[in-house]
Amino acid sequence: MSSPTQADAADDNRRTPKPFDPSTSSTRFIALKLAYLGGAYNGFEHANNNVTPKPTVEEVLYKALRKTRLINPPVPSPSPSVGVGGGVDVDTGVEVVWGKEERLRRAFGQVIALRVRNSVALDSQNIPDKSNSSTSTSTSTPSANLPDWDPIASELPYVSLLNSILPPSIRILAWLPDPPPDFSARFSCQQRRYKYFFTNPAFCPTPGPLGMTFAPSAAGRAGKGSGAPAPVREGWLDIDRMREAAKKLIGSHDFRNLCKIDPSNQMSSCVRSILHADIEEWPTPGAAGSNPGAACMMGVLFLVGQGLEEPSVIDELLDIDKNPRRPLYEMAEDRGLVLWDCSFGHEIDQHGWVYAGDRASVTALTSKTDSKFGVGGVVEVVWKQWRAAKIDEVLTSSLLGLVLSQGDGTGLLRGGFRDPATASRSQKIFDGGDSARIQGKYVAVMNKPKMATLEEQNEKYARSRKGRCRSAAGA
Repeated sequence: MSSPTQADAADDNRRTPKPFDPSTSSTRFIALKLAYLGGAYNGFEHANNNVTPKPTVEEVLYKALRKTRLINPPVPSPSPSVGVGGGVDVDTGVEVVWGKEERLRRAFGQVIALRVRNSVALDSQNIPDKSNSSTSTSTSTPSANLPDWDPIASELPYVSLLNSILPPSIRILAWLPDPPPDFSARFSCQQRRYKYFFTNPAFCPTPGPLGMTFAPSAAGRAGKGSGAPAPVREGWLDIDRMREAAKKLIGSHDFRNLCKIDPSNQMSSCVRSILHADIEEWPTPGAAGSNPGAACMMGVLFLVGQGLEEPSVIDELLDIDKNPRRPLYEMAEDRGLVLWDCSFGHEIDQHGWVYAGDRASVTALTSKTDSKFGVGGVVEVVWKQWRAAKIDEVLTSSLLGLVLSQGDGTGLLRGGFRDPATASRSQKIFDGGDSARIQGKYVAVMNKPKMATLEEQNEKYARSRKGRCRSAAGA
């Protein structure tokens, strides 16, 4: 019987990858469209030497690209604190508008652009002279010398190749065979579509008569006194009020009061254009989506839905002449926020992408399935995740119904208190989480303390940066 040390050594020998010379393969510039459910990840972007509790999507993608030998960057020195020491130099499809601190945890239409190995092997006459070149990989692409070579049908099956390595929570949806030479997944993007998903009721409703009134702590809101009637039961959201407020976001506005400003970007303007904003009910009962779903905007819309703010608060926040300083209100949690899609113009959006299962991509496959349906296909893998989540939902829903049906029913009249007449009730605030946040005394958004103006924040950061530079230069 072999010792553990011998067994480990034998296992390591079996797993040693075969030698691969990247200089024998040509490369091409492509874009990939991917989706990820980010509960298991620390956002998308990876920062070298930044210790995170979970891996990032970029880190996992980088490993898959290297394992499939689609990229061959120099191997960095091992870093014990980071899963990937060198990261990957790719363009991401997300422009961080709301600040670096907000990590986009879910995306269904993320896009990256990069140069990858293709299916054409270079002959000895085309291999670059390593002694006179600083790179070991040719950037040549097939030409008229390969008349039978098809840029899609003859190419490597990038979608199925990467999906066979990536975890189920990350799926490559499509690839772009021929992006323009100056294509940038970030700067070539013309529109980004976001959705924010939430349930209605948003949190556990307050039963009985108490649930139909505002808490005494909400008396500070304009025109409402203690115990005033609420437009909906506490826990529910008034979708019509939210929709009215969301429509006010459409158009070109300065959104400095409805976004998270990062002074390190030194943004001179927060003017953006929103083409569509609505609250839509989805097929799943109680679920709705909003486009766009920025955390700051949704935080205010939730207050409107609870009846704590009027839809006109959006007009107040968009009037930067009257209100140049953003009130210190709470943003919504990013759990329901999804980058739904990125648009790069009609030609690319409608005719450029080759999706899993498309006729053009089937010829390049080496498996029996078409990479969309069947074993290992995108639909099959996503279906398994959906079913697992759906079973959990059904079981939890059944348990909730059982618990509600038990007992003599008198608890439904007390609103959760032993003695409603003498109970000290605080206002519940919904911010996108699984439960409401308890707030002592509610202060209307426009009455909250104000932040510094955009210009003041930029100036303060610029001064501090210059001070650090001068200090470093004098050391």
